[in-house]
Amino acid sequence: DGLAKASYKLGEYKNAIKYSSQAIQINNQNQYSYYTRAISKGKSGDLKGAISDFDKAIKLDPQYKSAINSRGLVQSKLGRKKLACKDWKEAAKLGHLKSAKWFKEDCWGIYNKLGIISLIKWEVYNWFF
Repeated sequence: DGLAKASYKLGEYKNAIKYSSQAIQINNQNQYSYYTRAISKGKSGDLKGAISDFDKAIKLDPQYKSAINSRGLVQSKLGRKKLACKDWKEAAKLGHLKSAKWFKEDCWGIYNKLGIISLIKWEVYNWFF
């Protein structure tokens, strides 16, 4: 997985995907390998493949706030605003501060229209701000 991370940091996303896939073949219970492959797929334009790998990482570790947050970013890029907001809300509850910020900026209106803003206001917004 170290080669995958190094490749990702260098912007070599195809190599990062290749090395992550090799790591997954060796140990398919490593959420970090799925996460690295997911963010690499996202950067290379395979957004649906990224969602699939984020799902696998989150299934292995339901508290993986960076994976939940990143899946929200990809959902947003795919135009799935409600799913993005759901992920950002969950990641914010787990302590991911950027998710709380994006939830506040991008999702406030959606939840306000649904009439549940008062429920999440205390639950998420006031928790971080």
